This record gives sequence, C-alpha cells and structure tokens, in this order.
Amino acid sequence: GDTLSAVAIHNGDFLENTQYNDVLYYMGQSSLGFPCGAINRVRDQMSGEMYSSRGTWATNIASRLHQNHNTGIAMKTFIKGDSAYIEVHLRFTQPVTADMRLNVFLTENAIPAHSQSGVGSGYLHEHVLRYIVSASQGDVIDMSTVKEIVKTYSASIYGYNQNNLNIVTSVSNWGNT
Repeated sequence: GDTLSAVAIHNGDFLENTQYNDVLYYMGQSSLGFPCGAINRVRDQMSGEMYSSRGTWATNIASRLHQNHNTGIAMKTFIKGDSAYIEVHLRFTQPVTADMRLNVFLTENAIPAHSQSGVGSGYLHEHVLRYIVSASQGDVIDMSTVKEIVKTYSASIYGYNQNNLNIVTSVSNWGNT
C-alpha cells in the first residue's frame, strides 16, 4: 500500500543508538552529511548512494510508493508491563531465492530536543530509532518455498513513553537492498 514508515537514526547526539555502528555497516556511510536519508534502502538516482539529501526525498518516496511489491507485512502487537510483544506476518506472491532479511525497529515520537544546535525551543524529534528488535542486520528469512512466515519478538520498553512508540518492519535483500 501507500504507506511510509520512517526511522530516524541519530549519530553524535543524545539520541544516538548503541546499535548505530551495526546500521552503518549495513547501510554504508553517507558523504552527504546530515540530515540525509535512505529511501527504502534503494540507491539514489542522482548520487548513486544509498542515501539522498532532504531535497530529493519526496521524489524518491513517490517513485517507490508507485511500484508493485510482492511482499505483504502485517503485525499484531501488545504491551504488557514494560515489554512490547510483536508478531510479524509476511506473505509473498512469488518465491525469492536471495538472502532476504526481516528488520524490526522500535521507534519513539515526540522526544524534546535539548542542547542541540540548529533546533528551536520546543522542537520534538519524531520516528527516533530506540532499539533494533530483530538482529541488527535483519533476521534471515527463507522466502524460497514457503508463502507465509510468522516471526515473534519481544522488547523492553522500560523508560520510553508507551503512547509514543511505534514498530516499523521491512524486508530487505541483503547485499542488494
């Protein structure tokens, strides 16, 4: 469907995640500086990089949303105490023999900025990566013969505002993203 899910991965500030280097290994380092973004982990048409500058995001997003995809993702989630439980359902229309990975991210919205240059008073960070729930480079999934895969996860959400948490999932072709 026409859905955009964002994951903001911070570096060098109070929101930097301890898994940042794992993401850097997977995505590569950008030469564009900050902010930059990877749109669906596809190389930017202008720069050839995995990342694109803010000025090209809308075009790259529109291009990806209008493409057909053979994988559907659905989730069931619930919170009990300080834990989030996630059940991810994957369905696909044709077998894929590549090294496919399921990525599951915990993000948080409405985090107030503090002691950061370039942001005004009252600025709230959105879609901030708090934790990579799956393996850092994604969990290997076999899409070569089965038509549906169900994976379950749990994550501690202690210290986070439960009302501002989201789960973002994606399927990627490792090494070819």
